[in-house]
Formats: sequence, C-alpha cells, structure tokens
Amino acid sequence: SSSSSSSSHSSSSSSSSSSVLQCIAKVPDSPNVVGTLAGEGSGAYQDGASSEARFNGPSGMAVSLDGATLYVADRNNNRVRAVSVATGAVSTVAGSGDAAVQDGTGTNAKFNQPRGIAVDPSGSGVALVTSREGCVVQRLVLSTGEVSTLAGKAETSGDTDGTGTDARFNRPEGVVISWDGATAYVGEVTGDKIRSVVVATGVVTTLVSSVNSPAGLVLSPDGSVLFAALISDNKVVSVSVSSGAVSDLATSGFHDPRGLAAAAGGKLLVSGSNNGHSLQAVVVSTKTVYTLAGSSSESGHTDGSGNEARFNLPRDVAVSPDGRWLYVGDFSGNRVRSVKLCVESGTSSSSSSVSSSSSSSHSSSSSFSSSSSSSS
Repeated sequence: SSSSSSSSHSSSSSSSSSSVLQCIAKVPDSPNVVGTLAGEGSGAYQDGASSEARFNGPSGMAVSLDGATLYVADRNNNRVRAVSVATGAVSTVAGSGDAAVQDGTGTNAKFNQPRGIAVDPSGSGVALVTSREGCVVQRLVLSTGEVSTLAGKAETSGDTDGTGTDARFNRPEGVVISWDGATAYVGEVTGDKIRSVVVATGVVTTLVSSVNSPAGLVLSPDGSVLFAALISDNKVVSVSVSSGAVSDLATSGFHDPRGLAAAAGGKLLVSGSNNGHSLQAVVVSTKTVYTLAGSSSESGHTDGSGNEARFNLPRDVAVSPDGRWLYVGDFSGNRVRSVKLCVESGTSSSSSSVSSSSSSSHSSSSSFSSSSSSSS
C-alpha cells in the first residue's frame, strides 16, 4: 500500500461548507478510496505506529463517539486494541493475550477470542465485548481498561436466560447497544439466537430463538428495528425489537456475511467472509444490493478504488460518526482497512448525499426510510 493510505482522516472534513459530498454510491469507481489504516499484515502482536503495528485476526470494530478512536476486537491476540483515526497508531486497551476470561484492568484482564465490540452511544464511556469462546459478554471501561463480566459464565456454553453468571451464551459474536445505553443485543453464531441484555443489571432474555448464525447487528435510528447478518443463510434480516418478529431484508449477493453497519442514505454495509472477500451495500427502502468494494472471488491486499481493492476475509465493519469513513477488520489480512465513503460531487440530487457540515448524530448519518421499521 502507498504511504498515503494510512494518513490522517482529518482532511475529509476540510472541504468548504458549500460543497456536497456524494456518499456511498461513487465508492466503486472513485480512485484511492480504500486504504490501510493500521497493520503491517503478519499475524502477530505489536503496538506502535500504523505501519509497524500488528494484529492477529482483527474482528469487531467500534468507533468512539467523537470519531477519534477505533476500537478493535483483536480476536486471536485476545486483546482489545485502540487505533488513532488521525495517525493509525495502535495501542492496547485491555487483555493479557491469554485465551481466558478474567476480570481485571488493562493487561490483567483476559478475553477468550473477543469477537464483537460496541461502544455505548449514550456516552457512558463503556464498551461491551463478546468473548466468542469464553461464552460471555464483558464490560470494558474505555478510559481505564477495566474489564468485568456482565453476563454469562466463563467457558460454559448454553442457552439459559438469567442474570449475570446465571445466564448462558453459545458463541456470542455480534453486539450492539441501544441508543439510550440501556439494552444490548447479542447474536450467537452457534446458539442461533439473538439475546437481549440489560446493561445495568446483566439480565439476559431471548429476543429471537431461531435464526441461523446471527453475527453482525445494527439498530435503526429510532431503535425499533434490529438488522442482523445471518452467516448460514447468507442474508440480512430485520427484527422487531418489540415483538422479535423476523423479516427478510436482502437474500442474495452475500457469501458468509458477518459485519454490519449503517451508512448514509438509508443503507446498510455488509462484510462477507470465506469466498466473499467483498463489502456489499444494501439499500433498505428497496432491498437492493450492490458491491461497494472488493471482489467476490479474489482475496488479497490492494488499496485503490472500490473495484481495485482486495480484502482477505473482512470480518466486521464500522462507520465513523460523521458517516464519511468505513473501517474494516480484514481478518486474514491482519490489517485494519479504511474506505472513504463520501467523495466530492457537483450535484446534490442523490438521496444519499450529505453536506460537508453534516452532524454526527445517528439520526442524520444513517437515516433510513420509514419502511425500514416495518416488519411482517
């Protein structure tokens, strides 16, 4: 990759207030939109500058509310890492590297294959981490690195509802937190369930009891609909938060979909793994799917336009608060990639365009049409 690929993203908002940014649609053809934010590519562990840092199976992605820091569930390193969006510098927030579950602070804490991570959007400064093989949901204070078990019993799988350590999970992966910070939703790839967790108390209940390997999860702006990527069914579904009713949203164009994020113009972005080394965009209102970047058949590590870019098992995705950047956990590429979602455009006719001064609220950067909250 070129040296400029990991340069500061601060320039993305430096255009004049009168210019219009065309978001999402032009990514496949626009030059130099896919870059490498951090990671030199070998499966190892090392903090440091962008090109020197090393990951081993970067998976879950979550962006701080101010957009300055990307948090990465570094699965095979059993750590949570922090990446400076401005410089690509990488540090370790928590995790000793041992595959285990242990409360503690910083490197005294332990995760067992951390797979998903979600930052509380209400501003509490807390993130939730799913330990896939540890079968627990762990609470992480981002400022201190303090880790505690919110729900589940370490290394004990099951499907029991309950409070705290009385609850059981079966390979939890995807996690998302409601806008008010009160409730977390967790997808179990082996348990085939979507669970609801009360963040304050650790009370676990089952929202959906039979879906095939739910991984990536994202909420609609009003919090009434949960979107889920189903690995085994190769599709994206919508789930009513109030009733648990499940409806198909998009059923073609995916290969082992895992990551899910909301983007401008009422679109969902989906990362596919295995033989799908690409990123897909789903238009929620029309249920149409198109390729955003990468190849459905060819893996690699190539920066450039969306059509030129190559990924190696992209596992999870996260969108910056202002909606202009997508971050990708390139699992087998052992890198964190960046995709510039918004490019300069001379027209504002598209429904997916935003002004350069767009606010970073969930209602503006990822607005869906009213049809997205309907479920059958």
